[in-house]
Amino acid sequence: MKIKKILIFISDEGFGHTVRQRSLIKSILKNIKYCEVEVITSKKILLLKETFKNKIKYHHKHNLIETIKKKDGSIDKIKTKKMFHHWLKSKKKWITDMCKKYPNPDLIISDSVPQAFELAKKTNTKSINISHFTWNWFYKKHCKNTKSKDKVLYELDKSYNLADNFLILPLTPAEIIKKYKKKHKKINFVISDFDKVKKTKKKINCVIMDNGTKTLSVFIKKTIPYLKYIKNVNFFIGIKSYNQKIKKNIIDSKNIFPVNGLKKIHHTISLADFVIARAGFNTITETLVLKKPAIFFNEVNNEETSFNIKMLRKLKIISIIKSNEWGENIIKRINKFLTFELNSLTKKIKNKNFLSNGANQVTDFILKDLRWQK
Repeated sequence: MKIKKILIFISDEGFGHTVRQRSLIKSILKNIKYCEVEVITSKKILLLKETFKNKIKYHHKHNLIETIKKKDGSIDKIKTKKMFHHWLKSKKKWITDMCKKYPNPDLIISDSVPQAFELAKKTNTKSINISHFTWNWFYKKHCKNTKSKDKVLYELDKSYNLADNFLILPLTPAEIIKKYKKKHKKINFVISDFDKVKKTKKKINCVIMDNGTKTLSVFIKKTIPYLKYIKNVNFFIGIKSYNQKIKKNIIDSKNIFPVNGLKKIHHTISLADFVIARAGFNTITETLVLKKPAIFFNEVNNEETSFNIKMLRKLKIISIIKSNEWGENIIKRINKFLTFELNSLTKKIKNKNFLSNGANQVTDFILKDLRWQK
């Protein structure tokens, strides 16, 4: 039987896109025979190699779009808009290069690289977009000049319209669902496999997480010296990107435990009583599926995290931390959370049932709807 070639284009933005596609690749390798998987991305290839080694192929290539952040972790709208204009200028060559390298793929999947669907059309290949948001939605919210026709938005729309199928994750904006209603199918959350961790500490456990683009780095650094004063809580913090002075401060503290690496800090969520993190989609997915209360930070100038928070507010399962509540003020903020919010949020989230079999649903879609043989 012919080996079918599956190309997976992963956005170079943050960590979540890679995590979702990693889970999907696991499901594909487990459930679909006679296929070869190749991923096209740049920054997170080492993470994928750590998981799959030589079971899949890798092509180190930037997929043209990502947000640009300021030193304080907020989105730099001017530089991010320039990134989109760079995408517009570069995508034609990108598509030409990809056509030469992959003239006859059997399936293209992306989360959520728009020009991948132009490649699919040129190579007469079926395509699937898996997303919580799309870059045209993001661009329209952040960068569009409403007084004139916008060439970037036009080309982004055109690229996404060429996708054959949209598999829509939970908490997706209504505008996206409406825009692609003739092509879309709703699926459940896609989440990493979590190691089973037994909670052995008698104290309350809190995981403080930075995200893949280091949005919270500045806030966490100035907060670490004050965590030792919250003696009834154990804190787990990722230390990979911090200097030796901060690492020593953590190691010398009796109630702060260092966690080395982004993957390990995500796995630590399973032993947490609550989480403090940016309101990114991947972190929200993990806290909801694992039923962990969270205090979320809304990234400045980011419509995606603002929308995520809006949706969680509707479900009444969110607490917020503001910019001025880090540093020394973290003591007051956490004590308030422990006294007035933790028990209520824990009960509410435990009564919710968020399914996480999205990766298997995508595989089933490939096998049944695209009529591939198992």
